[in-house]
Order: sequence, then structure tokens, then C-alpha cells
Amino acid sequence: LARMRIKPGTRAETEVLGLIAEAQAVARPKAMYRIGFIDAKETDAVFINGIRFASRVLRVNLDSLQRVFAYFCTSGRELEAWAEGQEDMLARYYADAINQAVLGSAIGAFQAHLREVYSVPQMAGMNPGSLGDWPISQQRPLLALVGDVTGEIGVELMPSLLMVPTKS
Repeated sequence: LARMRIKPGTRAETEVLGLIAEAQAVARPKAMYRIGFIDAKETDAVFINGIRFASRVLRVNLDSLQRVFAYFCTSGRELEAWAEGQEDMLARYYADAINQAVLGSAIGAFQAHLREVYSVPQMAGMNPGSLGDWPISQQRPLLALVGDVTGEIGVELMPSLLMVPTKS
């Protein structure tokens, strides 16, 4: 509510709380990951489990590491369908913000899982497309590294390189 700048006691608060309750009933966030081991390094690339990732920044960030946790996380197709089903424009805006918050929560829970299970003391993340040095086209090798994310968690990489559900 604070992120959406919704004031307590307003009609908007009541509406958003109702939408949150609906979202909780349908949301099924998911994550899938694969532990990757760094095989080789080039000046502007790194090989993880035999797959080449072209990025000087990624290579530098992984310089002192031997393993990575490659993952996809999503708020889920169920929540995306619910959000897209909102007919009122303002309700769609609220639903999108709720969907984004669910993704953030799912990522947080996933990272807590890594800390607990693998005793990972410190985490940093990079996403293909977040830097000019690591283009969005690198999502394809990331998908190859992680595995069947479409079959396992419903995340699909479109020809445009955008992911569906969009909150993934």
C-alpha cells in the first residue's frame, strides 16, 4: 500500500486490500534453478556447465567464484491471468503492482532458500538485458543452462526475448 501511495482509511485502500485478497487466492509463484560450475573464462565471456555467456562484466563479477546459481523466478501464470482480467484501468494498475510485489517476494524467498540450503554468505544478481554489456539475447543460453522452465514453472521465452509471464 505504501509503495502505491495508498492512504489508510481511503476507498482506494479498501479496493486494494480486496484485490490483494483475490491475488492471494490465485497466486502460485515459482522458481527453478540450476547450480552451474565455471569451466573456463575468456576476457569477455565465461563458460558455465559448457555454455558460453558473453559479457565482460559478468566475467569480472564471477572472477573469484567457481559456482553460480542460475535461476528463473515468476509470479506465475495464474496471477498474470488474474491481473489481465481486471477490467477497470485503475484496478489493472493495482493488480500489476500486486503482481510485481509477489515476484519480489518470491525472489526474496528463493534467495533465503539458497542462503539456508547452500550457506551462501553473500549474493549478487545479474540479468541478461540489464546492462548493455550483457544483452537480452543471453537469456537463451541462460534458459539452456537452467533447463525446461516452460514445462516446470510455466515461464516461456518469446521470440522477442521477453518472458511470459511478464513478471518473471
